[in-house]
Amino acid sequence: MSERAAMSSLPAVAIGGIGEADMAPLGQSHIDGAAVVSAICCAPDAEAASRTLLEQWQRGRALKNHSDRSQEDAQ
Repeated sequence: MSERAAMSSLPAVAIGGIGEADMAPLGQSHIDGAAVVSAICCAPDAEAASRTLLEQWQRGRALKNHSDRSQEDAQ
């Protein structure tokens, strides 16, 4: 999915069965967002789940941005 997203000029969003363990890898990919309704609504503490999901997404994005800069520097 990430490869297709990279080839498209349109935003790509991952939908369906997305959980905490998926967020950092998705954040590192070319995906622009993730639908995490079930991960939040089914959690015992929706606020804590939301915070954790966002932290994992941001962790993945930080790694992606670092990787992108390293690749640019190598060129």
